[in-house]
Amino acid sequence: MRAVIYDQRDWLFGELSDLSALMGHPNPDHAARLLVLVHAGAFQIAELDNSNAVRETPRAAPSTDCSPPRLADAGPPSRDGSLK
Repeated sequence: MRAVIYDQRDWLFGELSDLSALMGHPNPDHAARLLVLVHAGAFQIAELDNSNAVRETPRAAPSTDCSPPRLADAGPPSRDGSLK
């Protein structure tokens, strides 16, 4: 069974790396590794948790800005250590 999983993961990595390169990503292999990681995590959450939540999260993504804050714009940390 593990061989099938490894084959699928290798295939997915290759496809995502090729797509990332076509889109002009400066490091397509790194982008593909991150996307495979997200894919594996989403798959695991769907199996162990609420598959509806996994399905709805990407649907909401176009209206959600998931960009990390720029540190220069973030200001000093609050007392609890979180960025404001």
